[in-house]
Amino acid sequence: METIFAALAATLLWTAEPSEPGATGPEVTASSETAKPAEPVPAPGGDTLHPVSTSVRDSDRSPTGADSGIPSTVPRTVRESTLAPTRATRAEPRRKTASDRFCGPLPRDFVRWNPKEGALRLGGRVVIGPGQRLDLPPGTLVVADPDNSCRDSSGSPSSPALLVAGGTLRIAGTWRDPVVLRPVAEGSDLPWDGIQVVGAGEGEVSLRWFEVRRARVGINVSAGAAGIDHAVVEDCGIGLGVAGGAAPRISHSVFSRTRVADVASERSAPEIRSCLFLDGQGDGIRFSGTGLARVETSLFWGQRGTPVVRGPSGLGNWKADSLPDAFGNRRCDPVFRASRAEADSAARVSRENAQASWWKRRRLPPAPPGRGPWVPSVYSPLLEAGERQVGGRADIGLWDELRR
Repeated sequence: METIFAALAATLLWTAEPSEPGATGPEVTASSETAKPAEPVPAPGGDTLHPVSTSVRDSDRSPTGADSGIPSTVPRTVRESTLAPTRATRAEPRRKTASDRFCGPLPRDFVRWNPKEGALRLGGRVVIGPGQRLDLPPGTLVVADPDNSCRDSSGSPSSPALLVAGGTLRIAGTWRDPVVLRPVAEGSDLPWDGIQVVGAGEGEVSLRWFEVRRARVGINVSAGAAGIDHAVVEDCGIGLGVAGGAAPRISHSVFSRTRVADVASERSAPEIRSCLFLDGQGDGIRFSGTGLARVETSLFWGQRGTPVVRGPSGLGNWKADSLPDAFGNRRCDPVFRASRAEADSAARVSRENAQASWWKRRRLPPAPPGRGPWVPSVYSPLLEAGERQVGGRADIGLWDELRR
């Protein structure tokens, strides 16, 4: 090994010698003295060229000693460049992680989020423009991060939101793995603006099996269309806002604990079918201006305000709490599974059966399929409601995967 390194050093030193016969090159020794720098050379135009000194500093010399195996006369820079591997390595592409934030225009024309990469973070208003598409598959978590939001063109912080402005948005959750959109932190405030749809054409916005939490307006559709089904909108200021003549279709969805209204429609034509409006601090559905809205086979319960404000004639005109209005809508307790109302109903039926003859005892229907907070109990009046003038069980809530 020592012979190989000695031959290598000799070769390098030989190539540094001058080519003209009789000339001598700078002497390279282990001394701490450095060679005298070369004189500056006048260059054309009056500038001065300073040649690079060939002197060797002590810091550039390789370590000496019996264990080094390299002559001390070889500069360290030469030694390292000679012994270092020369194979080029290709830089790995950076993977998107949970710390990445989306803000402003969609970064590519087509984005399909991979839930395995973590949560999709909204660092401001994300705009899905013409020719762009965003797909959110089952199990996707979208978190709004207002504390680390980017700034808009005016320099003000941009409130997180998903804005569809001429593009395509596909939310395709399942009853087992819904897509969830919520703020990054827990609390009671409303720190983001939800899903906003402006001027969308038919089929450009399809939202299925998803949940929106704590937004100022959970879903806002203006001057366009959207297909929404099996949604849960909870703890928002307004669950669904409809304006500018928009005509979204909403079915089999739940609006719960809103602060102003479950649905606020202004001069528009939403089509609402088989939805639950529960425990709102304000009104159920609030209409303003004229419109061709349709609300059928839905249920209202627990609103502190009015279930329906200025709706079409016959909408919300309940003759009794247990009877539907002219469009099959009801105002009664839905009696969900594992609720206090279910326990009370079970106790009442048990007392009635104990006092009745065996042929008059009440037989309960089989429990409906599904799981979660919106599954009706066997005592629920929804099991007898059915579609308007169709019959059968009402398909309300998120438990019915049979029709999907």
